[in-house]
Amino acid sequence: ICLAQGKAYNPEKEGKDKSKNIILTMGMDFNYQQATSWYQNLDKLIHYSKLVAEEQQRNQGADEDVILNVFYSNPRIYMQSRHAQYDGGVGLPEKDSDEDFFPYGDGHVDVIDVKKGTVNATDGGHAYWTGYFTSRPNFKGMVRGVSRTYTAARQLAATAKHRPHEEQQKSL
Repeated sequence: ICLAQGKAYNPEKEGKDKSKNIILTMGMDFNYQQATSWYQNLDKLIHYSKLVAEEQQRNQGADEDVILNVFYSNPRIYMQSRHAQYDGGVGLPEKDSDEDFFPYGDGHVDVIDVKKGTVNATDGGHAYWTGYFTSRPNFKGMVRGVSRTYTAARQLAATAKHRPHEEQQKSL
């Protein structure tokens, strides 16, 4: 991130999106196994960006369009800010959803050849997981509960098969 110039980190998108709001998404699977250090570093980045913005305002009387306001956010706040920027949201959809929002875009697709035991990474381009955490939390909770019960029953059945029939009757 280039804080002093207020540009996004992705030069390919520069010029395509005229919004004042930029969202920088974080991570991929298994990247944040030491989340504490990641969040400490992000806190430092946010703190530093605020110091730079304050200094720019004091010394240069910088235009608000140049100064960055970096903070933790979520998709709802980001979309509200984008809507407010364009004519106060006039003409934009007003439907607000309380459902989870988790479109997971994988930049590549891993092709696994089970027979050969190899993994080939290919550029999939449009590999998205939708519905991963999105709906029916009560149903998913019941599935997890039933799955635990089923696993326990399978373990009991496996141990029961290894005990001789006479020992089973004595233990009852």
